[in-house]
Amino acid sequence: MEKNKLEYKVKSHPFEILNLDELFITITLNCNANCPYCINDNVHTPVMMNQETFTKTLNFAKENGFSTIYLHGGEPTIHPSVIDYAKQAKEYGFTVKMFTNAIKMDVLEKLDGILDIIFLSFRPNLSDNSSIFLSQADWKSKLLLQLLTTEECFPTLDSLIDITEKARDLGMMVNVNTMNPIDQYSYEHQLVKYLEKMFREISIDKIFCMSNKAAFRLPNGVVARLSNKSLNLGHLKFNVEPDGTILDHFAHNRTNYIQKKPEIETELTKSEKRLVLLREYYK
Repeated sequence: MEKNKLEYKVKSHPFEILNLDELFITITLNCNANCPYCINDNVHTPVMMNQETFTKTLNFAKENGFSTIYLHGGEPTIHPSVIDYAKQAKEYGFTVKMFTNAIKMDVLEKLDGILDIIFLSFRPNLSDNSSIFLSQADWKSKLLLQLLTTEECFPTLDSLIDITEKARDLGMMVNVNTMNPIDQYSYEHQLVKYLEKMFREISIDKIFCMSNKAAFRLPNGVVARLSNKSLNLGHLKFNVEPDGTILDHFAHNRTNYIQKKPEIETELTKSEKRLVLLREYYK
């Protein structure tokens, strides 16, 4: 694992609420879903990280001061060694987290108590999302429901709050994320107008940084993170590819192909003024 001129130093924003000393490990590019907004350019490529590369990656993480490991994909639960990898990362002393679509619930049950946090992705427009709502009382690992929010899925603030309350009633942690405009689909679905309006109108000292994006709390206290609004422009999000290649970003290169739409650009321009002000305010 050569440094390849990368500096493995997290540049955290002064109002960041999370510890960003984290390393994302893409243990497979393959996936058992077909989400149009996937962050991975090469999803469904049948490639898996092998044991030697995973061990080298953990050693690299130790040497460079990372405290948290994310088992990432693709969909990490389809990797045949995911349970062994999670155990190994814990033995190295890392906090170990995983993003999952929760389709392979049998694998998640075997990972329960090994992983520190399981991030469950609530995907818009999926015919059946009911299995992703789990009772925390039945799980040793902490459960965090990630609501990927679009107006199509949650047309009103009340509809969004209702679903967050459903998760909280089950004891799950929950947060709200809008789409990061990395391709045409996510570009066209990034705007949730009632959240954009809140962002423009809420007191500036109520806006903070969450994993480098602008965030604020909904009326019920749940964090809403606007993934199309970067506050920390200098942040490096370190990711290791299945072959061991180390990147300071996720390899999504589809933004050059986005066909921009005037109605979306007009709305974005309204919020951009507040975003620029925030970047200056938090310097």
